[in-house]
Amino acid sequence: TDGVPACKDLHSQAMCGETHLQHVRDAMECLSTHETSLSPGVFSLITTSVPRTPAADVGALSISDILTQDYCLNWPILSEYFKDVVAERKDYSAGARKCGALAAKVYHQVSQVEPSRLQDVLEQNLSWTPAPKTLSECIGLLGTDNPLRIHISLLIASAVLERALGDVYLTVSKAAQCPSLLRDLLATEELEMTFGPTAVSISCERGCSA
Repeated sequence: TDGVPACKDLHSQAMCGETHLQHVRDAMECLSTHETSLSPGVFSLITTSVPRTPAADVGALSISDILTQDYCLNWPILSEYFKDVVAERKDYSAGARKCGALAAKVYHQVSQVEPSRLQDVLEQNLSWTPAPKTLSECIGLLGTDNPLRIHISLLIASAVLERALGDVYLTVSKAAQCPSLLRDLLATEELEMTFGPTAVSISCERGCSA
């Protein structure tokens, strides 16, 4: 990656947003017309939880409720939004739908931020990870209409984030090693104590549902 997001102005960012929505619509159509190896539960989860429009329903929440001024998720308010999901952990689809709607709303807002400003904010917010610049570049690549770059960036970002969470676990627990599976790592008391029960519960549900 070269660190330069593909969408360099507001018009191109809006176009990229529409391109992503078209990718989602195309993927949903492909899933509905082709045989896959997905289990019925995962198939249903994907086809019912992914928003098809940026105007996703997040209830009465405004974007100022969802994001802080430095573009971090506002967990004190979101804890109320996810309260029913955290209380009832058996229905992954409900949590996935809420996460999908929230992600669509955040993406629509963040895509309007100047790329240079967004990259600076991301690197600052991701400074606790072992590779903030790499994560920032990966997020920047999500603004391209190249599916291969998007997939690669997600794979790299997932690996870096898993390493970062493992480092947090080892620091807090003083253990010799951390759980080898991400879903087990997300279920640890150490991460819940560090990041808060709502953030970890929602992340764990998304991971376990897959």
